[in-house]
Amino acid sequence: MKKQPSIKTIPNSIIFLVFGIVLMSIVSLAGDSRARYLTADIDHDGKAESVQWKKFATTDMGSYYQIQVIDDNGALLWRGPKEARDNNPYVFSSLDYGESLPQLLFDIDRDGYVELLAPEPQSDVSATSYRKLRWMGRTFESLPSQVLMMGNLGSDHFSWVSREHTYGIWASKFKGVNNSDLVKADITYYDKNGVWKGGVALLKFTSDGAVVDRWIKPLSGVQTNTSQREVPVAKKRLIGTVYGLDPNGDGFLSVRKKPRAKEIGRLYNGDRVEILGKSGKWYKIKDIKSRRVGWSHSNWIMVD
Repeated sequence: MKKQPSIKTIPNSIIFLVFGIVLMSIVSLAGDSRARYLTADIDHDGKAESVQWKKFATTDMGSYYQIQVIDDNGALLWRGPKEARDNNPYVFSSLDYGESLPQLLFDIDRDGYVELLAPEPQSDVSATSYRKLRWMGRTFESLPSQVLMMGNLGSDHFSWVSREHTYGIWASKFKGVNNSDLVKADITYYDKNGVWKGGVALLKFTSDGAVVDRWIKPLSGVQTNTSQREVPVAKKRLIGTVYGLDPNGDGFLSVRKKPRAKEIGRLYNGDRVEILGKSGKWYKIKDIKSRRVGWSHSNWIMVD
């Protein structure tokens, strides 16, 4: 009679070890996942639609996302373009100089139309400018980008203003809407002396901005309920114009990731830029048309 091979049992300690590794891997993957959609009742039928964004292209600058609007029954209502350009208001991105992904889907001015808000890409400490898209029933309408800025420390009132502000108190990130239609937001304080403060508040949106319903985390070191002094919000960035390029030569000014580093873009005579900083003979600039941030030589930029 042939002897049957013996079956060796696996020790319980090894089983538990393997199970633990698998479980930790699952938890790790769950922790790395990021929401790729926002929901709201955009057509006022009592059911929530969703705005989703999916990556469609990756370049040396970063990743680009297409948005689409899905009805509560799963039907596609609208789809944005697939263009790897960071100056298209209907294309979203996560680039090496800043992220522009949707943060809020909400009726921000209480007029019955829902807006989609996403920050403009930025790599410097300055007021966060938000791109606005308004849902018009069948498509999104692009609105001017603006900053949600607090006018003074005592009022707790925020207004939508132009994006040419460097100092003050502004909403820097939207983090969701609760059951009372209050929006949770990160609030940033930055002054001309380089002092930075952060806090978290619940905002109630109004027809012209928002008011603080309550502070979850008050701005550290800033008296938000007693001081009435104005915050210095009016200082503007330096603006420059590209000039002096030889049309018979290269005819362009390189934009680089860092001084003397890899070229990431090009500027031409007449292009307008914001001056964000300086290192030696190099300017850190933001191209006003494309919003690309990089470094260019100062010899060919005339500051206004």
